[in-house]
Amino acid sequence: MIINFNTLLFLPLLTFMSNMIIPERAHNKTVTVVIHGTKPPARVSRMFQISHKFFYTPPGLCNAQFVNSRYRYGKIVRTLNESDPCRFPTENVFLFGWSGTLSTSERRKAAENLYEELKNLLKHYPQSTKLRIVAHSHGGNVVLNLPFIQKDKSIKVIVDELVLLACPVQQYTAPNLEDPMFKNIIALYSKTDILQIIDLQGLQKENHAQQKHGTLFSKRRFKEQNNLVQCRVRSKKRDLMHIEFVMSNFIQKLSNVLNAVQNQLSLFKDQHPDKNIIELQDLD
Repeated sequence: MIINFNTLLFLPLLTFMSNMIIPERAHNKTVTVVIHGTKPPARVSRMFQISHKFFYTPPGLCNAQFVNSRYRYGKIVRTLNESDPCRFPTENVFLFGWSGTLSTSERRKAAENLYEELKNLLKHYPQSTKLRIVAHSHGGNVVLNLPFIQKDKSIKVIVDELVLLACPVQQYTAPNLEDPMFKNIIALYSKTDILQIIDLQGLQKENHAQQKHGTLFSKRRFKEQNNLVQCRVRSKKRDLMHIEFVMSNFIQKLSNVLNAVQNQLSLFKDQHPDKNIIELQDLD
């Protein structure tokens, strides 16, 4: 047998490639989209530079690699990647920016934009790609408007994992959590979070139009369903404040929180949500 010099050079490369471990994201992609909640009016943010840095997000969908880390949400998407590169690979993590206005119509408008952005984004991925959405506060209600938006659309977006962080539970959007577009849902909340429930849903014209006369304020917990797990999050025996769900101490442990929920899934589904407590310091 005659083997030329070029073949000898190529053999070690073939051996290396045959033993190479293909990263999980290469054959089993999960795209993560992070959505912020309500923001102060633009004029207020411009007046107070600190507020602007904390709440600024580029409009629409932006890959984590291109979000400036000098802003809070730039740090958030980077922290997710640093805490768990396999679950949150930078190239597959996106930030969705919307006006953040405290308004049901603005959240509906944001959902229309989100649907189009997600539809176009997923065209660039294999059909087997899964979608995870992590939404804080009213960003969750932007997501819960999606069933309204895609009801009559030919292309349906499927959210394989929805993680809601301190989402105000409102009677207009809460029933949409039962829509088949949401496969698995984790809702994290705090019993002392005033901002989660302070939005006056009882004054919203959408509820009056549907003749829904529920509570004046928003609620903390959703109606129980099979694909939903609801958990309280605490730090050093203290329930988190609303803003702490987007602070570094929580974000860097989010992956561990999700693992803790999965590890106790049966127990958490069987008992009352207020007993489903995750202590951040126990995840160190």
